[in-house]
Amino acid sequence: MIEGVKSSIEIDNNRIVVKSPGAPLPSISLEQLNTFRAPSISRNPIITYVFSLMDYVEEKGFGMKTLRSLNEEFGLPLPEYSFEEPFLTLCFPRNMEALVEFAGNEGLQALNDEELKGYEFVKLKGELSKKEYAEHFGYDDKKAYRHLTKMRRLELIGDNGEATNSPNYRYAIISK
Repeated sequence: MIEGVKSSIEIDNNRIVVKSPGAPLPSISLEQLNTFRAPSISRNPIITYVFSLMDYVEEKGFGMKTLRSLNEEFGLPLPEYSFEEPFLTLCFPRNMEALVEFAGNEGLQALNDEELKGYEFVKLKGELSKKEYAEHFGYDDKKAYRHLTKMRRLELIGDNGEATNSPNYRYAIISK
């Protein structure tokens, strides 16, 4: 928390943006936040306590799991964390167009709707095989390969460093 700097919530038709002063805690990376695998540590215990009293948060450590479920349960793009001094920002895009707009990543603009959903799935999983991708969407291997190759070419995803012909080869989200 930074003295004199206030948290804010901005809401418009495309997204909800929560800005909180201060960097992520040293023990939590942006990658952990964006893959929703960060430990449940409050970076602002005063706000957490007040929200708990108002029944806005449960303080039981379900937050990351709840954020991960937004995509599968409601078909919403995954929220995304970013840090630009002095604010840690959490953006909840309300649709895929808002995701592309907020991310400011030209690679995302080159994806069609199916590929954007695929990208969101890779983000959700963190790492997966072509077979897992194909099975999740009901695609044949060629279509899954086309999607994943395009995402790699656009540098939206990478891999786990294994040889491409290895049974352990996985596509992986690139840390920001």
